[in-house]
Amino acid sequence: MRKATSLFFAFLIIMNIFLEPILFAQQAFANDNGSGDVNDNGDLELNVEESAEEPPVSEDQPEEVPSDTTSEENVNTEESVQTEFEESPETESPQDTEEVTDESTEEESTQDETKEIEEGKTAEEVENTPVTAITTNSNTTSNIRTGSESSFNFNVTNSEAALDQALIRVTLPRSHIDTYEHVANYFPNQTVDANTHFDSTDNLVVEVAAQDLVEDYNENFEFVFKTLDNTLSDGTVIPVKAEVVDENGVIVATTEVVNYNYVTRDALYSTDVTYTEDEEETEIILSHRFSFDDNGVGNGSGELAVEDVTVNVSVPESLSFDLELNEGWTFNEETSVATISVTPDETI
Repeated sequence: MRKATSLFFAFLIIMNIFLEPILFAQQAFANDNGSGDVNDNGDLELNVEESAEEPPVSEDQPEEVPSDTTSEENVNTEESVQTEFEESPETESPQDTEEVTDESTEEESTQDETKEIEEGKTAEEVENTPVTAITTNSNTTSNIRTGSESSFNFNVTNSEAALDQALIRVTLPRSHIDTYEHVANYFPNQTVDANTHFDSTDNLVVEVAAQDLVEDYNENFEFVFKTLDNTLSDGTVIPVKAEVVDENGVIVATTEVVNYNYVTRDALYSTDVTYTEDEEETEIILSHRFSFDDNGVGNGSGELAVEDVTVNVSVPESLSFDLELNEGWTFNEETSVATISVTPDETI
């Protein structure tokens, strides 16, 4: 019995050794967070109550100053920034960044000023460049009789700036043109000098000196040319164009090519019959006549050169052909055909 009692007390002593620190820790926790009591069973009872009053401040304990969270954050931020600059030696300092920004701004400003100057020069050059135009006016270009005089009318304008020592040049095929002896006849309404020459492609080139074309220049021109008569075939086309040439020989304006279409008049043949009767005989006179129709417009003849026209007339057996009364005729008695060779302008 004593032995069992001794073991029991030994067990209690050992348990007390282990439990005492635990109870002390619980009591300390209770003192920090609220009031607490230890019950009879050794358990810690916590009674936490909200208090509106702040715990008294000990006279020995210094009074706490409220911390400025924003200042701490700013300090931390500055320390962080400083750390980043220290960790990244390649990163430019604020002063260097400001200098680079200033240099970049100055460079952009210089570029803008240069661009404005260049644009100003370009605008000035455009304003000082002559704007020259040449356009055709109303012209009769179709169904023209060969041999007619034709007019090529065009207008020349200039603006913005004067065009110095300008030439007006007209070009057309030489082979179809009846050239004038007097060059001024090509520009009958102009009092300025003109000259002619033939280019490498055998075109007739007529130039008139227009002198200086002022800024508000506006002038109408009439170029007159005459086609060859009795040689052009029906449907001949003559292309004509005009150009404005500067003092360096550069073409600054040109018209479209205007095509003039020429026609011929068809030859007509007619025969008139005249009867003369008396008591002894009846005389029949045949009159043969050549002419041309009224095709085409213009002052040209529109005729082709017709030569060696031969007229054959069959004489009926009831009639006789008298050579003495028909000068220039021949008569074949076997075929009873009378023949004569004439030109179209003759009446037979």
